[in-house]
Amino acid sequence: MIFSPSQTNDYQLCPTYWRFNKEWKARGQKWTPHRLIGTAVGEGLSIIFTAGMEACDRALQAALKILETGWEQNDEFTLEGASVLVTKGIKVAVRDVVSDIISQETTLGTEFVIGEGRIDLVTRSKATGKIIVTDHKTTLQLKTEWVLPRLLQTETDNQLWDYAWRASSFFGEPVEAIRRLLVVLSP
Repeated sequence: MIFSPSQTNDYQLCPTYWRFNKEWKARGQKWTPHRLIGTAVGEGLSIIFTAGMEACDRALQAALKILETGWEQNDEFTLEGASVLVTKGIKVAVRDVVSDIISQETTLGTEFVIGEGRIDLVTRSKATGKIIVTDHKTTLQLKTEWVLPRLLQTETDNQLWDYAWRASSFFGEPVEAIRRLLVVLSP
């Protein structure tokens, strides 16, 4: 049986933790917008990678729709504040990274599901013809000194190596590179 990368990480941490994590849900846990914000940013990026740079407005609308649909009242954020962060995050990502990826690579799939893994982006380099696997990570804030260490974790992250293995098996050829697209929403 093949498990998802997050389940594998949980099991490696502690088999008992893995079992409890699958079966037990905390009661009274407060809802936070963090996961929803990451999902919204991911959806916006997915649309742009699939449809191209001309789809930026449609991508922003889709991301904001995800926020509106899943939003629950909370003490930490307002919907308007989260909308501003998501819009800014997508625009900066497009300006700084996404436009370069689109110009240098061909998109093979976004939100690509292979077995228990969901790969955010699979592309083929126009220069080498090789496959590249990209994982999007969104964080609300991150100090400058932690950006490089967070990106360097990519090289040893089980999740990305698992995605590379899945993509290689699916396409029948080796993956040239794995990388992380880190979107930081506030200073």
